[in-house]
Amino acid sequence: MLQVVRADFAGDNVGCWMQIQVGKGPWASEVSGIVRIG
Repeated sequence: MLQVVRADFAGDNVGCWMQIQVGKGPWASEVSGIVRIG
């Protein structure tokens, strides 16, 4: 799993998290490498 990167900007209060999985359903395993898109 990748490390969390935190960036603070004055005046912003936004949170975001993305977890990419392989397969179907909520019990699919997490992607552990580079994901090709397209």
